[in-house]
Amino acid sequence: MRGTNPLLDHTQCVGRVMTDPELRGRNLGRLLMAGVHRVAREAGVEILTLDVRSGTGTTAFYEACGYRETGRVLGAIRVAPGDERDSISMARRLDDRILTPDPRG
Repeated sequence: MRGTNPLLDHTQCVGRVMTDPELRGRNLGRLLMAGVHRVAREAGVEILTLDVRSGTGTTAFYEACGYRETGRVLGAIRVAPGDERDSISMARRLDDRILTPDPRG
């Protein structure tokens, strides 16, 4: 998804990536993400961001695809009464530079 802020033109957000749960374990998620990365690189994107919900196992999947946790809002997602999950922001550079915090804060 393209943003509206020109200062962030080199960054785009992955809106939604899903595979059929019955087909998991066949490397389809990794193939899908490789395609997302290829298309984004061709569009000149340097950084991809995405958000995941805690408690689903997707964080480990995205970490294996090169993403790092960049932020977390505790209990931001209410799946059901009494079932609150964290909203986790993740990012990955597509130019293989290391994603590091800005020392200026």
